[in-house]
Amino acid sequence: MDYGWEFFWSVIASSAGTTLLLGVVGWLCRGQISHWLNKDLEAAKAKHQQELEAYKVSLIAATERSKANQELKKTGALRVLDMKFGAMTALHKASLGLYAEVMTAAEAHAGSKGMEGFRHLAARREALRDAILGASVFLDHEQIAVLYRYRTLVGNAVDFCLPNAAPPSDGGASMNSSKTQRSKPTT
Repeated sequence: MDYGWEFFWSVIASSAGTTLLLGVVGWLCRGQISHWLNKDLEAAKAKHQQELEAYKVSLIAATERSKANQELKKTGALRVLDMKFGAMTALHKASLGLYAEVMTAAEAHAGSKGMEGFRHLAARREALRDAILGASVFLDHEQIAVLYRYRTLVGNAVDFCLPNAAPPSDGGASMNSSKTQRSKPTT
């Protein structure tokens, strides 16, 4: 039994020595292990920080692109509105009082077809045509049809009053009846 206790004490002594030796080695290596772990942790933190910064930059760039697109759309819409306003203003100026001017000139100068004023009215009729063409992009089909009917009526009246004019497109029925009414003497 002596051998049993000797073996037991030798195992205890070597285990204690090994434990003490491992404890000293662990305590000495603790700084190195801590350094390695901190180094890995700092590398992971730096990598995630870089990814976060890259994501922030991409969000800022996307926001700026979106703002630039919105500004471009706004500028385009304002240009279209400006073009529409210009076309409608030109149409308004071209048609303002034209029919009344034509009718007044036709009634006042029914007998004299060589009047220079009718040439001015013919030029205004062409300006109306140009204004209708310019505004037609912004109008629907019914509005364009109404404007062309208006231009046709004005054109027929001007053509009727000009010398060597062709008969109106409706066969002259509307203008001939008004000419007949004007030429009758009043009693």
